[in-house]
Amino acid sequence: MGIEEFRRQIDALDSEILGLLNRRAEIVVRVGEEKAKEYFRNLADAAQIMSGNKQVAQAVSRGQLAFGLTDTDDAIIEVEKGFPVKIVYPDQGEGEFGTLFIPNTLALIRGS
Repeated sequence: MGIEEFRRQIDALDSEILGLLNRRAEIVVRVGEEKAKEYFRNLADAAQIMSGNKQVAQAVSRGQLAFGLTDTDDAIIEVEKGFPVKIVYPDQGEGEFGTLFIPNTLALIRGS
């Protein structure tokens, strides 16, 4: 399944605004600068740029997009509202990018 199949039915968020620079850097390191530029040009040609993660999740849940790249908290809200959507974490096959995983942490401060 290639990008062409979903032209203008996918979403990519503005990495400068939403901190997806980690993903961009990872792709550059993995494939080199020239191939990374080509990848991002193809993605930009095929994707819609939306203002935020919530808007992406809502567009997918309302059928405006086939899929989107968003945060799990926004996606969970749409699932819990009963929309016919699901959260998918793409597998990483050999030579593929897979999913960038950024764990969150929580701490309790004694006496607070």
